[in-house]
Order: sequence, then C-alpha cells, then structure tokens
Amino acid sequence: MVPAPRAYAEVIDAYWDDVDGRVGYLLALLDVERYSEALSLAATYLEGVTHALVTTNPEGDPNAVDETEALARDPYLSLVHPLQVVRIAGSLMGLSAATVQGLAVILDTPVHQLLYREQAVEIIRSSLPPSEAALLERVLWKCTIGYIVYDFLKSMSFRRADQARRIGLGTGFYEGATHVGFAVPELVALLRGMVAEARARSHNTGRLPATL
Repeated sequence: MVPAPRAYAEVIDAYWDDVDGRVGYLLALLDVERYSEALSLAATYLEGVTHALVTTNPEGDPNAVDETEALARDPYLSLVHPLQVVRIAGSLMGLSAATVQGLAVILDTPVHQLLYREQAVEIIRSSLPPSEAALLERVLWKCTIGYIVYDFLKSMSFRRADQARRIGLGTGFYEGATHVGFAVPELVALLRGMVAEARARSHNTGRLPATL
C-alpha cells in the first residue's frame, strides 16, 4: 500500500501530467493544419491555468481572482499597456466620466510606453480618488500583455481563417522590436512554464484547482 502523502503527491502529478499532455496536443493539431482549433484550445488552457495560478498565489488572498501575480514571473507578459488601462477604466461601473477622461489625457498618448505594475499603480493612485483608484487596481490584471494575448485569442481564434494563425500585437509592445508575433508554439512554451509553476504550488499546498 502506498502511504497517503505519497499517494496524494502522485495524484497531483497525474493531474498536471494530464494538463501538460493536453498542451502538447496543440502541436499535434498544428501538424494536421487545424490552426483555429489549436488557437481556441490555447485560449481555454491559458484561462484555466492562469486561474489556477491566481487562486494559489502564495502572497495573496487564495480566494481572489483579480490579481496579476499569476503572470508576474514573466517580465514581458506582466507589463501593463496604458491604452488598455483607459479601455478597462471606461468599461467599469463606479468610475466617473471625468475620471476616465482624465486617465485618457494622461495615458492615451501617441507613444504608449509599457508600464511595470508598480508604475501603473502609482499613476492611478496619484490621478484618481482613493475609492476609484482601488476599483481600477482590482482589475489591473486585465491591462497586462498576458491578458491582452488571451483576450485576443478568445475573441479571434473562432473566426480567423485557418491559414492565419499568427497573432500580431503591433508595434510598441516590446522595447527594441518593431513587431511581435505569437504563434501556437510560443503559447505552448508559455503554457508549459505556467503548468510547471502550478504543479509546484499544488505540491507546496497539497491542493488541486477546483476546475481547469
């Protein structure tokens, strides 16, 4: 009989081995030119693994799902795009029109310089009333490059032409580069890193995510 602690560790590994296998299957889909399906599944897995990471964040509230720490291990994907801050602010209930307009003046400039979370928080706190600043900070994770990539996948992968599987994020997203393109292989590499981190957290806490 296998001792209980070891058995639970084996269950954790079996769970994340299955998830990692699903991620690897995305490459198999590319081999048979099922590009749209691969993108759709990549979006699903990005959402699920990110949720697992957020809810097991060791430095935050385990019940919170509105933090950006799930992406913080990647210095690129955790960066905040200022134009996305303006867009998200405009969609929030509880922020005045004057607040959104003021943010647009500050952040919606011809050259959009990516911000570290700390920089974005400093701008928000210095520009908004405390209650409105707190509201926007709670959804700041939706302003990260990681979320933008995921949102693009979710909204576009179902209706893109099968041959068009490249994800263009335009200019200004990465210092020194004129264009950034993501394809399924890059997303698989990102997902595998996230799965490895989620597996480690599961072993540390003895918990598995409720859903994925």
